[in-house]
Amino acid sequence: MLLISCCFSTSYAAREGAISPSVTTPRLEPKIPVLDSPKIILPTPLVNDIPAGAESFSFVLKRLDVEGGFSDLAATTSDFYTEYIGQELTIVDLFNIATKIQSAYNSAGYFLVQVFVPAQTIEDGIARIVISEATISDVDVSGLPARYQKKVKAIFADLMTTTHLRREQLERALLLSNDLAGLKIESTLVPGQEPRTTVLFIEGQHRLVSGRLNFDNFASDALRNEGGLFSLALNSPTGHGEELSFLGSFHPSIKELGRHQPVRASGQLAAYFPLGSNGWSLNADVIRSVTHPRGRIITSLKLRARLNDWSAGLSYPLILTRRNALILDGKFEYIDEVLQSDIVRPRFTLSHDSLRVLHFGATWNHQVGGTLGGGQFSLAGRLSQGLDAFGARDDPQGGAALSRADGKVDFTKLDVYFTHHFPLPKNQFTGSLSAKGQITSEPLLVAQQFSLGGPNFGSGQTTGAVIGDYGFALRGELHRAVPVDVKGHFLNVQPYVFAEFGRAYLKKSTAAEEKYTSVADVGLGLRFTLFDNDRSYRVYTAFFEYAKQLDGPAGEDNGSKLSFTLGLNF
Repeated sequence: MLLISCCFSTSYAAREGAISPSVTTPRLEPKIPVLDSPKIILPTPLVNDIPAGAESFSFVLKRLDVEGGFSDLAATTSDFYTEYIGQELTIVDLFNIATKIQSAYNSAGYFLVQVFVPAQTIEDGIARIVISEATISDVDVSGLPARYQKKVKAIFADLMTTTHLRREQLERALLLSNDLAGLKIESTLVPGQEPRTTVLFIEGQHRLVSGRLNFDNFASDALRNEGGLFSLALNSPTGHGEELSFLGSFHPSIKELGRHQPVRASGQLAAYFPLGSNGWSLNADVIRSVTHPRGRIITSLKLRARLNDWSAGLSYPLILTRRNALILDGKFEYIDEVLQSDIVRPRFTLSHDSLRVLHFGATWNHQVGGTLGGGQFSLAGRLSQGLDAFGARDDPQGGAALSRADGKVDFTKLDVYFTHHFPLPKNQFTGSLSAKGQITSEPLLVAQQFSLGGPNFGSGQTTGAVIGDYGFALRGELHRAVPVDVKGHFLNVQPYVFAEFGRAYLKKSTAAEEKYTSVADVGLGLRFTLFDNDRSYRVYTAFFEYAKQLDGPAGEDNGSKLSFTLGLNF
């Protein structure tokens, strides 16, 4: 009789929305470098003054000696003047050739190169153009907080010994510095005291503590819908660029508060440590989450779900410029999730999953040019391999069942995520396309399943309302940013409309399960962002969205949902 009740409760919970902590627990986002930042002020290239009367002095060019050129641009450089050999030129033409060569070096990223026509006497048709390269003689970090100066100096150390320095190399060092926890920098290059030298000045501001408050209604009815979260980060307390952060969420049942445990409570501790000065970083986190779902039948069964999840891994930016970032990462994850019932004593365990997983991922962020309409583009993929080792639990015999009878601990799956934000003609509106998908060849336990529902995909459903072994989701959005000046504060109002569709499939579905479940929504919303002032880090956010459900889980009324989020970043 108890077994029948448990099976029924599990089915009921699936219709009400996911109650699994592995699906519903909020998590801190991994650190990803921000492109198109920080601000870089480069020196203005010197412009050769064309001498008076240059247009009237002509000569037949027999040979052009280009001194100091780089081997990788030798062919390109010669293309600018070989066609003029044997032709009559003026001094103005010679200066124009130098300008073209300068543009070629700038396009190749050699921002410290100066191409000029030196003072000379042209005899026998032989002319000269000189290519001169400056070097960075010093990196002045006196404008940074003292705790960061040594770390930032180390990141730029290689640039002071690099010849033929490219803009991409400077951008990488600047972005790595700007990505140190709590630090925002600006840089300026100025001429040095010695000929052909330049000094890089770096200044910036540091926030030791940052955080976020958030309140939303994305949770299912079983988890009482509304809830809040609080995050706090300690940024580089030792000056090495590390970040120590905490994220907590709390969803109480007001009626039962003080007599029963909260409907949902979770906490996450995360640490980010830069390793050396070339971009490697260590990431580790620990998550503890407990849910006590409530509902007509669920309450009587006194369900309790518990999640312990910890992971550790490395990441490295293989490419890092103001327009492109390719981040590689890998980590090991330990997951232990238990669903129990307090209806009898001792507590009865309904399911127990214990997983050990290796993840390998790559994320590509790109500031798009004209080919895709401009804007921002992001593509991420993650390959996950379950291990039947280190205490992973794949045999329920003699103990509690697994969350899926056919679920595998030695699974293989691939997750893919895509976003593209692009301006429409005349820049009055912005469009966005986003998609996600998961593929696997075998049944998965709940913690590794594909889910739909919540603010990103399936916003007409509650978080995790639909889960499956593999699936896909698409969302298109059209919005317009409307800036408003509110007594010196900057307010950005963003109305938008959207449409989305997703589908989750089950491997080896039972007679009581649908082989697949679709989700389709259309709707509109408003986003508000209020910046306190230019010198304050406080940002207030609000989000309101109405979604009309066109399709959803079987047995659910396809009605509508009004979602909201209120937040404060500080």
